[in-house]
Amino acid sequence: MVGILSRFDGRVLLSVPGADLQGADLQGANLQRANLSGADLQGADLQGANLQGADLRGADLQGADLRGANLRGANLRGANLHGANLHSADLRGANLYGRKPLYADTGRDYVLYVIPDCKDGPRFVAGCRNFTHAEAVQHWSTTSIQPEYVAAIEKWMEACNGPA
Repeated sequence: MVGILSRFDGRVLLSVPGADLQGADLQGANLQRANLSGADLQGADLQGANLQGADLRGADLQGADLRGANLRGANLRGANLHGANLHSADLRGANLYGRKPLYADTGRDYVLYVIPDCKDGPRFVAGCRNFTHAEAVQHWSTTSIQPEYVAAIEKWMEACNGPA
């Protein structure tokens, strides 16, 4: 059952929690602030779709094409992103399993995340690397191949704690 909610300002919001949209062609669709929690979007074509602020908690996006999609501020907590193509997707401010993306390294197919609510302070994760703030800065500063990671980490730390 498709639910469409009309807002006071005249914009329409889509609410289809748990919907079966497997393999759907949603390329370029405007799904801003849509409720797609628990939806089956396996193999869906969401290339260039606007999913800004969308609720995708627990959604199955396995193998979905999200190239160039706007996922700013989207809630992807618990979503299955296995095999999803996120090349050039905008994940700024998105919630991914409690991780917050800081920097997308498209050349290496990595995303640098921060897990802010850890007992020993924030953790920074990229690929199989999982570091404290000090460890991350030391590791990525000495390798000198990822200065963007260090810049993104320092910018996040400053935003949370103020200038050092």
